[in-house]
Amino acid sequence: TTSATFISTLYFLSKNPEKQEELRKELIALLPEPNMPLTEENTKNMPYLRGCIKETLRFRPIANGNFRIAGRDLVLSGYRVPKGVGVYMATMTLSNSDEYFERSAEFLPERWIKSAKATCPVTQKHNPFVYL
Repeated sequence: TTSATFISTLYFLSKNPEKQEELRKELIALLPEPNMPLTEENTKNMPYLRGCIKETLRFRPIANGNFRIAGRDLVLSGYRVPKGVGVYMATMTLSNSDEYFERSAEFLPERWIKSAKATCPVTQKHNPFVYL
């Protein structure tokens, strides 16, 4: 899964040269020497890199959905779901919907950076995308 996400991130960056350049600037600023290692510690100061990875996972998630078995009778969005019935949440459909992600067809890593202009649901107080 790590290699698939890495390759997909490179693909999206290659299709969006302006995003690739923005990431390049961030990396050069934090890793000025050619052989400096990329570590967990220094990635904490790389919001654009994190945004690129999260945006890739939005487009190409590791799993397209989440399946659960109802542990008790319940009502979900007005529908009665008996105990023992499977419920599937299509995360790929949600994450590629303009209802949740403005301009969802575009690769926009900056949507994940917490700022006044951020439009990503995870930057808001309540969101259905806590896994990203």
